[in-house]
Amino acid sequence: MATIERAMITLQWAMTRRVPRESSSRHGTLPPPMYDVLAAVDDGASTEHPIGVTEVATLVRVDQPRASRLVAQAVTGGLLRREADPRDGRRSVLVLTAHGGDVLADARRRRRATIEAAMTGWSPAQRRDFGRLLTAFAARWDSQHDGDATLPEPDDAGHLVGRAGHDGPEFPASSSAARDSR
Repeated sequence: MATIERAMITLQWAMTRRVPRESSSRHGTLPPPMYDVLAAVDDGASTEHPIGVTEVATLVRVDQPRASRLVAQAVTGGLLRREADPRDGRRSVLVLTAHGGDVLADARRRRRATIEAAMTGWSPAQRRDFGRLLTAFAARWDSQHDGDATLPEPDDAGHLVGRAGHDGPEFPASSSAARDSR
């Protein structure tokens, strides 16, 4: 366990130092939480349940006022737009703009390149095994920090199933990763 803990600390430090560089791109500099907001909205678009500010707060793990401010910044910056919810016209849902999609795709490309570089020399089987194990580990880690009693498990496609305690729509754990690999 000590080896895993040390590896996690190393990874956390590396990711923390890397955030300012990853948030600067040809699209300008955005605060790191903005990428989380864009990814949450993009993941919501891949389900039958587009998301609003409340779901952004839950998925990004910020309080409602912070989520509202982040969404307002994204709308003002041309990254997101609000649309009437087709199921409930009193509610608005969030949609990525073309510019927001470009910014998110650029961030994902840079992140994927970093991951690819770190896995240089790994066989396809090692990459698959690592992805499966890391997905399961992350789900269990997340559920412990949420206080969920039911631990989600990845299915054969890598999607988490059985995510108890989640009030919003179910989002595949790897929906972003699956789209990134296309």
